Amino acid sequence: MENRGGKIDGKEVKCLRTDNGGEFTGRDFKDFCKNEGIVRHFTTPGTPHQNGVAERMNRTLLERARCMRLLAELPKVFWAEAVNTTCYIINRSPSTTIELKTPEVVWTGMPVDYSNLRIFGCAAYVHVQDNHRSKLDPKSKYCIFVGYQKGVKGYRLWDPLLKKFEISRDVVFDEASLLKGVQNEVQEGKKNKAIVQVDLENTKGKKICAQPFSDGDGSSSSQVELHGDDGRDSTELEFDVPSGGVQDAQVQESEPYAIAKGKGKRNIVPPVRYMFEDMVSFALTVGTGDPSTFSEAMKVDDSDVWLHAMKEEMESLLKNQTWELVELPKGKRAIGCKWVYRKK
Repeated sequence: MENRGGKIDGKEVKCLRTDNGGEFTGRDFKDFCKNEGIVRHFTTPGTPHQNGVAERMNRTLLERARCMRLLAELPKVFWAEAVNTTCYIINRSPSTTIELKTPEVVWTGMPVDYSNLRIFGCAAYVHVQDNHRSKLDPKSKYCIFVGYQKGVKGYRLWDPLLKKFEISRDVVFDEASLLKGVQNEVQEGKKNKAIVQVDLENTKGKKICAQPFSDGDGSSSSQVELHGDDGRDSTELEFDVPSGGVQDAQVQESEPYAIAKGKGKRNIVPPVRYMFEDMVSFALTVGTGDPSTFSEAMKVDDSDVWLHAMKEEMESLLKNQTWELVELPKGKRAIGCKWVYRKK
């Protein structure tokens, strides 16, 4: 960081605030900061909130890296790749603390190129060079995208067959397959729900017990006690069930319970004045009486007033030099405009 800031971007690290971790208190790091003239500040042990900005960024990095790794279904050994990719994305994302600019733009002053962004963990088919294959071998091989290689215009990929990382720019990504798996899980979750309609008329003071499901996980059935208001004939209960389906629910006798009675519902009728105000508002909105075109403005009784207002508007535009008259280039079409008439 110090080498890049001092030699490339013309920025120097003058002060460094860290916790008391061994990576920051070691002799080598102390000597480096002393030689570079970097002032050291340490937090009190057990008080990470004294360095809240860095701690909050660490939380953001870990939370996003965890989500990316779980979505890609990669083991925990890829945590460093997920964190590096998260940091790469954050540096190229707008931030409210710097007026919705990206850290990369603020640091380097160069625009950000988003054309190389890919979904972490998606399938990637890497081109195999001619000198690494025979004539009948496939021209590409399956890999997993795990990030961006620093200092190289290429992607960082994991070869699950050879168990090693590769760097390549000749890659075809299959991001749709990763998203398709997520959509299938959501649709499967919607299918595994059943709605059971129960007649409250004959089940007052009883319990509805769903039959045990043969899902193999040893889970027991759930009971739902019904409390209905007067006048309600039936209700619907929603259960999460396995893909095998749901069996008929049975009604079991139980000890009598008092029915919770509520007040009867009544129809709410809005006052008449609200209806009248709605009609008046609609009439005022529709019937403004203002002309919509120049010809209409010249036909009304106060046409001289509209004409005077138009002259004042034109004089104001010319005085402020709102536009500059130029010759229309050949092959170009001028954009039209219109007068907008409103009484103030």
